[in-house]
Amino acid sequence: MPIFAAQALANLSRRPPSYTRGRPRRPLNRPSVGHGVNDSIFPNAIGISQVSKAVNFDMSPDGQLDTRGGGIKLTDTAVASTGESPELHQFIKRETDGTLTLKTMLKSGTVLYGYNTSTGVFDSVQAGLSTDRASMINFVNAAGAEVMLYADGSNFIMYDGSTVTNIASNYTAGNAASAPRYIFAKHNVCFAVEDDNPDVLFFCDLLAPNSNWPSQGFLILEGGIDRITGIGEIYDYVLVTTLNSVYIITGRTRSQFALVKVNSTNGCTSHHSIVSHEGFVYWANQSGFKIGKLRRADSDGMEVEHISNNIQNTFEEGKDGFWNNIVGTYHSEKKSIYWTMKAAASDQPDRLFAYSVIRSRPELPPPDHPGPDLRFVWSGYYEGYNFNAVKVIEDSTGKDELYVADEAGL
Repeated sequence: MPIFAAQALANLSRRPPSYTRGRPRRPLNRPSVGHGVNDSIFPNAIGISQVSKAVNFDMSPDGQLDTRGGGIKLTDTAVASTGESPELHQFIKRETDGTLTLKTMLKSGTVLYGYNTSTGVFDSVQAGLSTDRASMINFVNAAGAEVMLYADGSNFIMYDGSTVTNIASNYTAGNAASAPRYIFAKHNVCFAVEDDNPDVLFFCDLLAPNSNWPSQGFLILEGGIDRITGIGEIYDYVLVTTLNSVYIITGRTRSQFALVKVNSTNGCTSHHSIVSHEGFVYWANQSGFKIGKLRRADSDGMEVEHISNNIQNTFEEGKDGFWNNIVGTYHSEKKSIYWTMKAAASDQPDRLFAYSVIRSRPELPPPDHPGPDLRFVWSGYYEGYNFNAVKVIEDSTGKDELYVADEAGL
């Protein structure tokens, strides 16, 4: 049950007008809470269209908080133990007859699994992997075949739906020293970042990540003292984040690639928190959640705003040191971005923050008066699970479903 702001409570408790006997009673309209949660401890900072807390609710497009739906358990097998970071991914492969195969991939413990829709179980694809959180992407190779690439900082493999190929030696054939920690693909180019050279972005433009990566396929951050924390995209550009800054890559070919620092004051702590949507890019760091608005593709061309002021007190209940493990995913049906969070007293991520894209207005300027900022709308957070891994995955009908993996299963 959400705790409503004082103004909203007044609306709820107001007696309905009297009616002539025999006439049907008109329903009492619920007050709009279309500007979502504002967890401020000061009542005068909470808008009349906001609530101070909402747990396990979704925000509807018309601004109502509705109780979130239930779930279906796919497996009772434990997916995560304390200290482990599982990961979910959807591998999309076009078969020779033109049909699409959607395969749910799960990295749990040291094993990569693929969900078998015929048997209803997860089949082992590759064992002997790292327990660290994995980075998985889909890639189309030079032969036009879809493959999945997997990296976890210690391993780098390619999977075509039936065969696993170890490509770590191909990656290090260039100037790389170890397996990638993060990978990303755009414009038929695979980008990678490793722990041993955290200020270097490696790339392979050969449409064949299982071939030797080019010796000149890398870009180095200016100064060489920062480290890359994530790779994503905004508009037509590859986005590269560090702890303190944001870059984009301009150019389309190896000789044209260049890193341009578009913001010097706002960094990202978690590669997995980066979510791109409708011309904006979102991410997390130790201070909260951010939105990047690329105004121009040159120095200091990105405007960055803090979007989590309305949930800041709840965010700051999070566990220190979890910032580099926050995971984000976008749900097209609910028009929301979800981010995992771990409360200070918890050993596992036990909250899932929900940001309403459809209700938010990031294109508007900040308010020029004291009071709540109504541009960034949060519908609160989910609890009741440990959100060790979350991913929005498309089902066979094209509908988005939110998958959650923890020690109780999936």
